[in-house]
Amino acid sequence: MVDTMSSADARAAKTRRALLEAGTGLLAEGDPSAFTVGAVAKAAGVSRQAAYLHFEGRAQMLLAVVAHANQSIGLARRIRRIEEAPTAEDALAAYVDAAVGQAARLGPAMLALRHLLRTDAALAAAWRERPAGRLAAVRKVIARLGDEGRLVQPLRAARAADLLAALTTVEACVELLDRGWSERAVRRELLRVTRAALLR
Repeated sequence: MVDTMSSADARAAKTRRALLEAGTGLLAEGDPSAFTVGAVAKAAGVSRQAAYLHFEGRAQMLLAVVAHANQSIGLARRIRRIEEAPTAEDALAAYVDAAVGQAARLGPAMLALRHLLRTDAALAAAWRERPAGRLAAVRKVIARLGDEGRLVQPLRAARAADLLAALTTVEACVELLDRGWSERAVRRELLRVTRAALLR
């Protein structure tokens, strides 16, 4: 009985992994309308009914796909580097590195996600309930710059966070990459610009 359960669990895990990888691939194609439970199930080679055993609907599936994609690029490790940076300026550099790295690897998927968040009310509601993400990281970096006396005056923390978030959007990173900039060049120049804008 234990072996049967283990085998069933293994099959379920394999199916879920196939759905997540297929979903990541569909999202990366950059066509938000193509991301449906049925399309992901077809791409994964499983039935639509099997997909619904793992996800209640498109919103839940998309959140899981985004988490899977971020895990695949080691985003958690990049975030730890921000949190464990020895100085605020090092944290800023680690944040820029994480933002550019994520955009370089998941840019089309992230742009498709942005579109879906604007057009799918159920997804937008589910997204708001997830743990704080990018903006929280931005605010922590800015708070640390302020605490260490590195934030340019008279820039207020809220404005500084908005500015850092705007300078490092996925749209900005993807545009530069699409224009032929290397990932290294995007990282270097965005760090130079953010330092000039934020540091005293």
